[in-house]
Amino acid sequence: MKKSPSRENRVHVSRAEPRYEVRIRVDSSTREMFVSNYMANLSRGGLFMEMERPFPIGSEVQLAFLLPGINSVINAMGRVVWNYDIKKGTSHITPGVGIQFTGMGSDHKSMLEKYLEFLSRLYQPIGEERPDDPLRNGPDDPS
Repeated sequence: MKKSPSRENRVHVSRAEPRYEVRIRVDSSTREMFVSNYMANLSRGGLFMEMERPFPIGSEVQLAFLLPGINSVINAMGRVVWNYDIKKGTSHITPGVGIQFTGMGSDHKSMLEKYLEFLSRLYQPIGEERPDDPLRNGPDDPS
């Protein structure tokens, strides 16, 4: 029977930018279609948008969304980099697309960064442990 790796040998893969869970309506369009759905998470680098029939990987997408507390529509360009997502702690697949931002005006980028800074003061990014997490120091964790 194969042993699981010790904590010292485990590799933690992190994203370049922290992601935050959100529920924000987003209008998106490609050359072929226009849809209005909800984003499930957001970062400086992109977003995950829930949708029953995901855009194909590589699709160029125009995006428009209104961040809570900001009275201006954020417009951005993006590219679909992956389809579907698995909800954390389950094997449930959420249909949707991961979209990487490829273009955004500097004023809209600044608004997005201010909103993400606001979220960072209230919430932990997706997939990051809190230093005070009681599950962090389990019986096999010597730290």
